[in-house]
Amino acid sequence: MKKKREKVKGRARAIVCMILLIVLSIPLGAGFSLIRERDAVRDHYYILIEDLADCRDEAVNMTTLAGKYMEADTKALEAVKEWNHQLGVSESPAEKAAAYTELTQSVNTLYNQLGEMDMTEADAEYREEIYADYMLYVDLISYSEYSVEAMKFNEKFLNSPAKTIGMLLGVTELEPFA
Repeated sequence: MKKKREKVKGRARAIVCMILLIVLSIPLGAGFSLIRERDAVRDHYYILIEDLADCRDEAVNMTTLAGKYMEADTKALEAVKEWNHQLGVSESPAEKAAAYTELTQSVNTLYNQLGEMDMTEADAEYREEIYADYMLYVDLISYSEYSVEAMKFNEKFLNSPAKTIGMLLGVTELEPFA
């Protein structure tokens, strides 16, 4: 009789443990799912960051070329250097987007002003190459999926029943690049 009672208690404990595991696995699984989804969206952000770095490189090339034909304190040249620096030191996606927008406007202005200069044929061709490369990265950035995916993730995250668990696991909203 004693063995039978211990066997029943052992089964009851096993059932209680199984129920607890099932109850805990649902919210924890949802929380870890949010982490995986957030990380997938962040992958888009890292690609965007690489394209921004390429824009910065082309902006440096444009300022180097402009330095051959313009005074160092020329407003357009200084603007490209300043916004290129700001893009490099900005941390959040919104800060990067603002600096990138200003940098692109400054690169356009510098490109136009350089076009009015009496340049060697080789430098004129180099100016065109730099600008074409810069605009290629602008095009790639315009097709970046990061902002759309970040907004989708944020909506899913904010409406998720696992939001609290996700927050305990360090999941937060993602800032769009805008």
